[in-house]
Amino acid sequence: MRRLALICAAAFLTSSGWAATYTFTGSNYTTTTDFTSCTAGACANFTTSMNLSGSFTVAAPLGTSLVNQNIASQLTSYSFSDGITTFASTDPNSRIFDFVVSTGASGNITSAEIFLEEWQSGASPHMSGDRVALVFIGAGGTTLAYDNASAIFVGTAPSGVADASTITTPDDATSIANGPSGTWMVSVPTPTLGEWETIFLGGLLVTFALLRLRRQERGTPAA
Repeated sequence: MRRLALICAAAFLTSSGWAATYTFTGSNYTTTTDFTSCTAGACANFTTSMNLSGSFTVAAPLGTSLVNQNIASQLTSYSFSDGITTFASTDPNSRIFDFVVSTGASGNITSAEIFLEEWQSGASPHMSGDRVALVFIGAGGTTLAYDNASAIFVGTAPSGVADASTITTPDDATSIANGPSGTWMVSVPTPTLGEWETIFLGGLLVTFALLRLRRQERGTPAA
């Protein structure tokens, strides 16, 4: 009975609380291009005190030695900011254009190709001419950000997400920023028992204690 309780506890700990969050911190932008004429959309400029940062969460830690793996379907949430715009899974205007990562032998991210978009004007289904912000994390953690760019074509992104700007171009109302590098960190919380799992395990332990007491009353050596 004691072994059964331990096995159940191990099973519960294995199956719950294993979500992993990967956090990206980019270096400050080193190159920025200001908009020259605000002819469309809401214009804003990047500065070299800004950077791209954010995180994403998956239900279980990424596997080891992944090579250019599309993990868009594994995401439970994401949120990134370029200093002007926030790109978040909770925002209906946010789109995943591409979400590809590679990992090392320990499961840490070694490189990524993450491309997110945020519709800044128009309504779904969007159309050519609507304004869109985008951010891109590339090899070595290099970053690129566009604010208030123009959508040329709207369709399905490589990630499989619909209503995305599949071709985007800057114009006089667009600002641009580039960053040289960035780093990834991973956080995996300590697994915990859920409410019903705790109740069930508690019941097992009580049962074990009662059986032990009954054996002692009968003079049977406890296991």
